[in-house]
Amino acid sequence: IDLAQASFSIENPKATVVVTALDDKPIARSTRILITVVARAVPAPGDGAMLSEPVRGRVTVRSEVPEMRFAALSSDGSAGPPIATVHHDGAYRLTLPAGKGTHWYLLSR
Repeated sequence: IDLAQASFSIENPKATVVVTALDDKPIARSTRILITVVARAVPAPGDGAMLSEPVRGRVTVRSEVPEMRFAALSSDGSAGPPIATVHHDGAYRLTLPAGKGTHWYLLSR
């Protein structure tokens, strides 16, 4: 799927990927971009928790902002260590799953 400011190549048969600028700027100029990924989820036996299928594939975010960092976010919103990414021809190419046990990633400067 190719959109004006992002493209997606997802391997899962069913998944949702959302790219959101967190600073009221267009994605191409944003310095804080939240990437949310969700695939199939089922209840875990016995405890009410949910088990989620990891989203696999690639997300490309078109951005004019140099030197952005890509990190998985924990459930409390704290960022993990930077994850390797490629910035080429005005776009960041992000490979999923980039972290374990999360639905949220942050691309930020």
